[in-house]
Amino acid sequence: MQYTDWGERAARWSGIRSETVDVHGMKVHYLVTDQARTPEVPVHLLVPSPAIAPRTGSMYSRNCDPTRTLSR
Repeated sequence: MQYTDWGERAARWSGIRSETVDVHGMKVHYLVTDQARTPEVPVHLLVPSPAIAPRTGSMYSRNCDPTRTLSR
């Protein structure tokens, strides 16, 4: 899900927008604001992996049995 301004979805997200970049041939979606960034503040990129855990809020996470173990 991507928004030009996430304020469309909820007022508390106002000023946050979606960006997409190409990382080694894979599209990566992240969120940014217009606040100045400094080298002391790291950028966090969260990459969901179904091999580790189902994506939060996904159809799979709502329908899977929480007692089932995922094979690795």
